[in-house]
Amino acid sequence: QAIWAQDLRLCLSDAPRLSHRLRCGPLFQQVCSQTVMGGQVSTKCCVAQSDPNDVSGSADIALLTDEEIGDRAKEPLSEQEIVMVETTWKKAAGLGVETVGVILFKHIFTLAPDAIGLFSFKKEPNVRTYGTPGLKAHGVKVVSTVGAAVDSIRNVPALVPVLQELAMKHVGYGVQPAHFDIVGKALMLTFKDGLGREFTNPVQVAWKKVWGTVSSAMIAVMSVELAKQTKTVEEPKKVDALA
Repeated sequence: QAIWAQDLRLCLSDAPRLSHRLRCGPLFQQVCSQTVMGGQVSTKCCVAQSDPNDVSGSADIALLTDEEIGDRAKEPLSEQEIVMVETTWKKAAGLGVETVGVILFKHIFTLAPDAIGLFSFKKEPNVRTYGTPGLKAHGVKVVSTVGAAVDSIRNVPALVPVLQELAMKHVGYGVQPAHFDIVGKALMLTFKDGLGREFTNPVQVAWKKVWGTVSSAMIAVMSVELAKQTKTVEEPKKVDALA
């Protein structure tokens, strides 16, 4: 864990920035040299610590809001957007599906800490370290589903039955339609981490469309099933009231 200094100092080293994050703090200081007026002076400098989950420029990318994307999210994917999705997915998946899954769950539980109660791995010891077998395995499943969506992006009708079956399973887990918004936001943050400056506004819009296709197909089935369950619960109440 990096210990962030309240008084961040300018790093004067030429440490590579790609796939590294500068970590500042008393445990990560070294002496660097700088030439000033022909003489050598020493100054403290941050050490670049290797971080495979960090990509150059990710901090510079701002995610578009739903308002900024607007009705574009409801438009069909263009050929150019399909290519964007396929290309960026290939790069993100290159980090490893397990790594991407862990990053995704970090964002999910940051946005909604209580959501961990919906998952089978919730009782794993030290689950908040994000290194437990159950969490990582589930992350692989989620990311693989996204990968399947990308693979079928040119033939969405073939993907819909798979998503509908997955939706029925998630009803039994206690997942609600509102949870898809959280997962969607976490997914966008994950791509931001993994793609850095390549997660441009057009790419964000394209991925928003993809997630819209996935979530809408699943929500439609879940909403019908949840309505049936609610009706089943309410009918005995009506009978009791008439008795």
